[in-house]
Amino acid sequence: MKPFICFALLSYLISIPATLAAKEPDPKLASLLQQGAQALLVEADSRHNNFKDQTITVRMTLHGGADEGKSIEFESMTKGDDKRAFHFLSPAEMKGMGVVIRGKDEIYVRLPDMQKVRRVAAHAKRQSFQSSDWTFDDMGMIRLSNDFDAKLLDDKGEFVTLELNRKPNVDLMYKKLVIAIRKDQLLIEKIEYFDDGGKKIKVQERAGLKEEPAGNWMYRTITLKDLTTGHSTVNEVLAVKVNSNLDDDTFSRRWLVRGL
Repeated sequence: MKPFICFALLSYLISIPATLAAKEPDPKLASLLQQGAQALLVEADSRHNNFKDQTITVRMTLHGGADEGKSIEFESMTKGDDKRAFHFLSPAEMKGMGVVIRGKDEIYVRLPDMQKVRRVAAHAKRQSFQSSDWTFDDMGMIRLSNDFDAKLLDDKGEFVTLELNRKPNVDLMYKKLVIAIRKDQLLIEKIEYFDDGGKKIKVQERAGLKEEPAGNWMYRTITLKDLTTGHSTVNEVLAVKVNSNLDDDTFSRRWLVRGL
């Protein structure tokens, strides 16, 4: 399959409920910590996915080596916890590319130079696409609490630090994550990724927290860096719509077959 890139938040471009930004800890934090680290992770997941559906326009820029400055724009549509669709807008050679994701194991792709839709093989979920630092494994990690067990590492300062260990029988390339959750809004602002050997291989940092007109909050910039190559990918949110009643057909193989 021809390499390509499709990520949004989703990988990880994240909406959160409207609360005033504050330096004081969220009122729920103490209770959540008493319940345990997993309860805090579940709450953070809920705040990151506080919408029925979402449509965002993203500019993705690659940094490092021959890819320096390469830019890709796409529209990402999300509904529920496991449905995503991507429509690529630029550059010209990527127009007509589309992706539909229905859970971790059901991913379909339509490449611009093909008139047919192909299902992504299991091994391809871990490959780097279009020289970016994102993979389908990254895209499928919508609610971290579904795939990882949390343990408290530190709760001093402005962040709570959790160690997340992959649950048994979960098929992901990361054995462990270390995440930093803001105390004021209970949002994940940093993720460190570790492979099966315990080596830290990637770091994701989120910035530009902003309240949108619909009342939700969103990180406007997400940077993912590969610590082995030094290459990085920056996703910038250009436009946002939430709860616009996206049709379920948008998240179907048929949507790709009809063409974009």
